[in-house]
Amino acid sequence: MRIIQAFTLQRTGFDAASGILDWMLSPYYAKRAYPKHTLVLYTNQKSVELLGELWPYIAKQYDEVHTDLIRGIEYIFSMPKFEAMERELRHHGPDFVMIDNDMYLFVGALSKISDYCIYYDDSHLMNWYKAIVSNQYGVLNAPSWMQWTAIPYNCAIIRINNDQLLSEYISLFYQVKAENLKCITRKNPLEHTMVKEQWVLGEFFEHYNIKPEYIKNRHKSLHKGCIKPFARPTQLIALQEYLASWLIPEAYKVYKKVYNFDIPNYDINWCLDTLLQPYEKEGLLEPVKEKQKKCV
Repeated sequence: MRIIQAFTLQRTGFDAASGILDWMLSPYYAKRAYPKHTLVLYTNQKSVELLGELWPYIAKQYDEVHTDLIRGIEYIFSMPKFEAMERELRHHGPDFVMIDNDMYLFVGALSKISDYCIYYDDSHLMNWYKAIVSNQYGVLNAPSWMQWTAIPYNCAIIRINNDQLLSEYISLFYQVKAENLKCITRKNPLEHTMVKEQWVLGEFFEHYNIKPEYIKNRHKSLHKGCIKPFARPTQLIALQEYLASWLIPEAYKVYKKVYNFDIPNYDINWCLDTLLQPYEKEGLLEPVKEKQKKCV
């Protein structure tokens, strides 16, 4: 099974700092957890240019790198992910797992992997999804069997190990025109993407009566997206910089040279206790503790 990541960088600066640190840390954790699996990155040439000096340090963490994605994000920021899944399916078949770049896998995270997997049940957001669509179903260009009553799925992890069904889901993603929605927040790519990617997947699985495996053992993974709403950007960056300084020190030195932001001097233990549950903290800090022991 191949582990795939696909993302593109749109900008640099403070607003992009946490995402850039994800680029550095997510492959580190994935490769540490699954060293025998092929780790693959899909991105575009613009991202390589924007990352500049950091790019070689990021690229070397992967077993395979492709820098020729062509689909733009427009109002749907998961476009690179679907272009990558198309290419994986065409050249290697469906036996892969797609993970977002804000997923940090710990050892055993994919121990219960099956043919159909998603990250966790996001049903508590159902009212928010309905508010986004707000009776605009007619502009979505969806097939008649989609009733928009299924629970949307979090797509930080996607696995559909079936040629026909994966191809159909990718086609359905492109067919449904969520970018036509007049969303709650004008031109918000998050809202368009959630409907197009997550709600469509929920409808798709319900249509085929597929019960996906939830990858939800939180002590075996961390999805930064889950804690992001409860943290200040500077808190997340401080936590990520701490991890990077221990786990990928060469890359971290280059990062600090290029992005030397004035981050408040947070107590790192306070950040860990405030932002993370203890069992998440243990998995996140395990490789740091190993490094620290070697320094004693």
